[in-house]
Amino acid sequence: MKIDVFCTVIDNWGDAGVCWRLSRQLCREWQAQVRLWIDAPEVLQPWLNECAHDEDLTVYAWNDTVNWQNTIPAEWVIEAFACQIPEPYIERMKSLAVKPKWFNLEYLSAEPWVESHHLLCSPQSGGLNKVFYFPGLTEKTGGLLRERDLLARRDAFVAEHSEYWQTCTGFLPTYNALKISVFGYEHLPLMQWLPALMQGESTVQLAVAAGKAQVAFANVWQQLDYRPPEHGHYAQGNLSAVFLPMLTQTEYDQLLWSADINAVRGEDSLARAVWAGKPFFWDIYKQDDGAHWDKLRAFCVAYTRQADALSANLWTQWQMVWNNHESPTTQHFADLWQIFNKHIDTLNIMSSNFCMQASKQTDLCSGLMAYGVRP
Repeated sequence: MKIDVFCTVIDNWGDAGVCWRLSRQLCREWQAQVRLWIDAPEVLQPWLNECAHDEDLTVYAWNDTVNWQNTIPAEWVIEAFACQIPEPYIERMKSLAVKPKWFNLEYLSAEPWVESHHLLCSPQSGGLNKVFYFPGLTEKTGGLLRERDLLARRDAFVAEHSEYWQTCTGFLPTYNALKISVFGYEHLPLMQWLPALMQGESTVQLAVAAGKAQVAFANVWQQLDYRPPEHGHYAQGNLSAVFLPMLTQTEYDQLLWSADINAVRGEDSLARAVWAGKPFFWDIYKQDDGAHWDKLRAFCVAYTRQADALSANLWTQWQMVWNNHESPTTQHFADLWQIFNKHIDTLNIMSSNFCMQASKQTDLCSGLMAYGVRP
């Protein structure tokens, strides 16, 4: 089977990350031949060597130089995140005797309306039909990206590589240190959080992922007038931090598995945090009209549906504070963090339970394939 995946890069590694994982899974688990058309192929550069020899995946630059009239459309076309594939390509789709199956892969949301919109068909001119495919957290949605062997690989890796956190970050083994990975946008609430970590009772090791989070961290560290870093190592009070180089997706997954808490952002890393089965903070992609608040609340409801009241309330409060809802004071932020940290064992159980429950749902790729092969 030949599949074309189209991606425009808006959230840098987020959109590209989802499309890269999906494309690789289609190749690896469904033996598809995939062409990934992306308008910023350089974003994928750190990950290209991850492709196995048996993955029939080719990356193409999607730009004005492409001769779409000479490009034969694939049997399946996946338009990621409503990116609007080129009109000349659509015209070629219309000209085919057997029309390609056309999917619009939407953004992840736990909002109730998603169930009624998942798999809606939108007839197009020329005999084409576009199907809207919504990722989600219920059986009535498209699920989350999850490779068939993901949880088994996770458990085997954790059992065999207890030292990976130190190997990846360079931190020395420290008894009872709280290990936190940090990936986020430039508006992370670090001005409130770093003092809370520095003055807290726990020894904290932060591993800050490449990108905007590192820029934000360095700026806030300087504004707080903490000690300058030495040899790339930040240290103040009970807080230590290091900056990580750009990781492959495999390395990033392993980092999430090795941490105690994961701060993630957007969509791709959110799903991987869910499969890590650890407590996490979600830095949601902010929208000018404030629509992200409804999306965040809906996710919190879905994530905590089977949790006890204390854990559900605490987890939800923290997600709202982490996203700067109502601009919490530094003291309120610190107080809430101490409560969160105090209940970390309970939150860990909640996260593990949610992961196992979510893993019973059909994964996104399998669901897409099952729908697509229907007559």
